[in-house]
Amino acid sequence: NVCTGIWNRVMRDVFLKKGGQDTFTVPANVVQATYCKDSGSVMSEACTKDPRGNRQEVGWFVKGKEPRGECTCHVLCRYDTEHGGICHGHCPDECVQEVALIRVERHFPMQIYITDAQYVWHGDPEDLEINPNGEQPYFGIEKGSYRGVSGKGIQFNRSCTEHTESAAEQEHENESEEDLDLLPIPWRRAG
Repeated sequence: NVCTGIWNRVMRDVFLKKGGQDTFTVPANVVQATYCKDSGSVMSEACTKDPRGNRQEVGWFVKGKEPRGECTCHVLCRYDTEHGGICHGHCPDECVQEVALIRVERHFPMQIYITDAQYVWHGDPEDLEINPNGEQPYFGIEKGSYRGVSGKGIQFNRSCTEHTESAAEQEHENESEEDLDLLPIPWRRAG
């Protein structure tokens, strides 16, 4: 930012010419507090599971004005670490990790690019059908609805398309057949 650069040069010159304090005493009515940089609220466990990394900020506040309520912006959901994508209730536990997406409501008159659009939560994935388009979020993009996109390519908040209800049923049938193979020959059912 050009303005910031100019301000810094001017203030550095003033400080060097006039002298000044390089340490300050914090007034008794000012306190330091940690907060979630997405909501401005007190960090919750979910804030620590944001796939973008640390969402913690530290700020100075007038005593009594520091953040009080816990963050409700971050929502925990299940993410398939093997194939990628938000789980819709059919991913096996051994390839699932809990992540936090951000709950924000955005509506624009046209589609725009927003870097964090691929980390948005919009409804419980287990209540929604799987979106087969990996370039869209798990909740899909309705025609005429503009919530912002993170650009072209695979989105973090896409649906896991590997583990579907039909794939889970097929896997269960295969496991049942394998169990039959373990039975002694006289007990096997005819095919």
